[in-house]
Amino acid sequence: LREHNLSLDDIQNVIAKIKPLDGAYEFLEKVRSITQVVILSDTFAEFAQPLMKQLGWPTILCNSLKVDEKRMLTDIVMRQEDGKRKAIDGFRGMGFRTFAAGDSYNDLDMIREGKEGFLFRTTDKIKADFPELPAYEDYNDMMNMAEKIISTIAKNVLSTFINDIEEHHKKTILEIIISVIMRITKFSKIIMEPYKEILLMIILHLLLLTNHFKKIK
Repeated sequence: LREHNLSLDDIQNVIAKIKPLDGAYEFLEKVRSITQVVILSDTFAEFAQPLMKQLGWPTILCNSLKVDEKRMLTDIVMRQEDGKRKAIDGFRGMGFRTFAAGDSYNDLDMIREGKEGFLFRTTDKIKADFPELPAYEDYNDMMNMAEKIISTIAKNVLSTFINDIEEHHKKTILEIIISVIMRITKFSKIIMEPYKEILLMIILHLLLLTNHFKKIK
């Protein structure tokens, strides 16, 4: 590059002439309207910049370049080995639910780590080697699959939320029962008959609250 006096600006000007695949911008816009999208790539941020501009500046995590004052390339900065899979692992470690799509062998670990995922416009060889992974050629088909995955994730989140509430509710009732019984047994002069009445009141409230939760659910 130095021999031919080619700077980063020259390279970016050439890359800017490359157009995204037909439907790519619309696909990203639609997915971003319903969930978060992160592009994981082995490219360099400076090379990707012209394309990211055409795609509406989606978030991209990749490697980077070093340049001097004349914008000549001096070095590369590789983030880490197996960065795509580790990024997915990092998102999941923060509590995010993920799914991934890719077209190459270096995307396979990322797709598997995401638990849900598929191949897009990949090679026949990869399709044959990994028949368990859904493969799509059209953005509409990929969008339909993405929507199904997002819907499933949303249902699982809602189910977990309801279960957590019910579990918390059960613990709260149990704590009330224990608290009342401890207060009753603390006073030795309390006779049996009012003890029964209090327990019956607790059972009645428990049934009412249970029915209330069934209506909410």
